[in-house]
Amino acid sequence: MFWWSMRFLQLLAFQLGNEPDVSSFGYCEPLCFSGGNACPSVRGLHPGQHNLVIRNSKVMKRAWSRVLVNCSVLVVLCIGADSKKSSGSEVPPLWIADLNQFSYASRPEPHYIGGRPYIGGKFIDIGVAITALDGVVCYFVTREGVGQLVQRERLDDPATSRKLNIIFFDPESGALKFRKQLPTRSGFSSVLINDKGNFILRAGDFLRLYGRDFVVLKERKLDATQQYIMDEWQMRLSASGMSLLLNHYSPSGTYDEILDSSSLGTISTLKVPGLRDFSISERVILHADRDHKKVFVRSSGGQWQTLVPQLPLSCVSNPVLIDDHRIVNACGREVVLLGLDSNLLMRDEVDKKENLEDLVSVTPDGRFFALSAMQTKGGFMDYTSIKRGRTRILVYDTTLRKRIFSVQVDPIPKKDYDFALAPDGGKLAVMIDSQLKVYAIQPQNKVPGSEGFDLKNGTLHRQPETVAP
Repeated sequence: MFWWSMRFLQLLAFQLGNEPDVSSFGYCEPLCFSGGNACPSVRGLHPGQHNLVIRNSKVMKRAWSRVLVNCSVLVVLCIGADSKKSSGSEVPPLWIADLNQFSYASRPEPHYIGGRPYIGGKFIDIGVAITALDGVVCYFVTREGVGQLVQRERLDDPATSRKLNIIFFDPESGALKFRKQLPTRSGFSSVLINDKGNFILRAGDFLRLYGRDFVVLKERKLDATQQYIMDEWQMRLSASGMSLLLNHYSPSGTYDEILDSSSLGTISTLKVPGLRDFSISERVILHADRDHKKVFVRSSGGQWQTLVPQLPLSCVSNPVLIDDHRIVNACGREVVLLGLDSNLLMRDEVDKKENLEDLVSVTPDGRFFALSAMQTKGGFMDYTSIKRGRTRILVYDTTLRKRIFSVQVDPIPKKDYDFALAPDGGKLAVMIDSQLKVYAIQPQNKVPGSEGFDLKNGTLHRQPETVAP
């Protein structure tokens, strides 16, 4: 943009300088005033400044016409540059699947609990994942008929009106592999896949463990200790898929229950601060306080400690443990990779008009992670009218400590949106309402060192991003 502005000024000066009746006060000899008067003195001008002096109206019109033409050219160039910048990298997907053929059209409106469209980085009632054994897995809740507001003690009650649709696609071709419908409840419905390829289904206040053949291996009911309105359960799966954390929040006290994801057997239970952001790895639990920008970690058998980064965090929002030693915090416009020893490993910023979301996807080995940056539109004098604008997904390599891939989410999601990385980081699956897209991520073979991020004068400076072909 700066280069085009300078070229415009050079071209304008050249064209005006070629006019026989246009000169500058710095070079006024060619100008002849009536009566043979000399050039008037110039006051208040820096010696290096030149002012244009134009003899007659014809020259004025000709000069201004050229100014207008050049201004028009500059505006067109500016719009083109901004349009190119805002469009992001146009990366074609490997394949696209239409979810309407799987009853997506009968999907109810999503529930917005606590004013947020997703809880702990996952949207309610929908999601996508990529596994090494089953390929791309997409799920969403649909409404079957008209249900009744009655209390049920069994998840598979015949009167249950909502179904959880789980669809499996071939990761290379997008061909349908398998489809399964399971009974579920309104509200919280989610699917997690552990390291064995088994499915952990949360359906309302029921938690079930299914084998890969969808045989029920274990079931438990998430009972409330007391009848509080804010009494709720949330769950997180470690990036490796081995450990499951159940967080039971209530005004009487908040507890973490750590489970073996392959059996849903309880490993330990402990009382924790009543904070809504938390994460788990194999040997570490994390809780975060957004209001005070604090992160608390606890190793197995240890005590709670406050993580104090080398450089202060601009904000804290849903930090994620990618392994037992590192944390990703994506908040505001800043992406930060921190070590549990408080060392700052990586810092990156998104565009000025973008804000990072809570959505984060991490590969099982912790090498790659993906997150979402969005712009908003509307909201002037009405906070409820804010809508999602341009949205991008950014992929990072923690070994190279750099951003390696970005893709614009198109079309802009209106209701449902989720994404997931393949276990090897080679593919990215994106669910956009009734569409499912899969992208290939080109491998990066650069040796870490001078590439990526380098520490300089207390801040991290990112090298130019590798643009996907």
